[in-house]
Amino acid sequence: MKTKILFLLLLCSIIACQNEDKATGTSIEALEKAVADNPSPENKSQLAEAYYNFAKENTNQDELVADYLYKSASLYKEINRFPLAINSLTLAVRNHYNSKNTPKNVLLLADLYENGFKKPALASIIKQAAKRAFPTDEGTKAIKINATPLDSTITQMSAALINAETGRIDVAKANDFVAASELLVMTLPNKQNAASLLQKAGEVARSMRAFPKAIDLYQWIYTNYPKAKEAPQALFMQAFTFDNELQQKNKAKELYQVFLERYPEDDFADDTKFLLENLGKSNEEIIQGFGTPENN
Repeated sequence: MKTKILFLLLLCSIIACQNEDKATGTSIEALEKAVADNPSPENKSQLAEAYYNFAKENTNQDELVADYLYKSASLYKEINRFPLAINSLTLAVRNHYNSKNTPKNVLLLADLYENGFKKPALASIIKQAAKRAFPTDEGTKAIKINATPLDSTITQMSAALINAETGRIDVAKANDFVAASELLVMTLPNKQNAASLLQKAGEVARSMRAFPKAIDLYQWIYTNYPKAKEAPQALFMQAFTFDNELQQKNKAKELYQVFLERYPEDDFADDTKFLLENLGKSNEEIIQGFGTPENN
């Protein structure tokens, strides 16, 4: 009896999944027809969003998802919604890098920075990285580069982060440096100093109080480069940011515990234990704790 019930439940689950996939496909097909009949900005936006949502929900279909995200970005570009186009391409390149669609996604990304955001320096970084990453691709072969070499450009951007007159970080240049680091590592994920670049970008993002961006960069490091020397600190800094800047104590606790499990001998292990033991306490309560007999 139990076997029959389990079989029926499994069958229902399969049918439900098939119906959901069919409904998603029909929805996209209907929106594609709507755009063909009436290519209005509203219809294009709806279709672009449908492509993007499909990609978010079907992460294991690299080729289809990368193609849908290219189509999503292209539609957003047509209606001048450049940030959304960038989001689609970023998702495609970062999460579906092995797709055959990646070179054209990267080149569209470069086009958006050059002609949409008017950021030729960032576009140049993408193009140079693309030529290295995809040397046999016809699109990248056609790229003509007449700019400062890639690594030198990043070094120069890093050196210009502080305003010489005010002694403070230049927000515009800092944002460009963070974007440049992301774009370079995204296009050349096997670059030798990839984790180091992301760590520097994370520090810069934190200095601008762009905490969600910093957290994303830290997670990128310890997820994609777990053997890099920067990985332990990236995990610690993500937990620390949740703890102190975003006040998300439960998430901080979870990540502190993960840190101690993965890196029990790391230099930050003692700090992590201390922070975990005092999570949620005020500075006054922590200071008072130093005066208790067990801490003397």
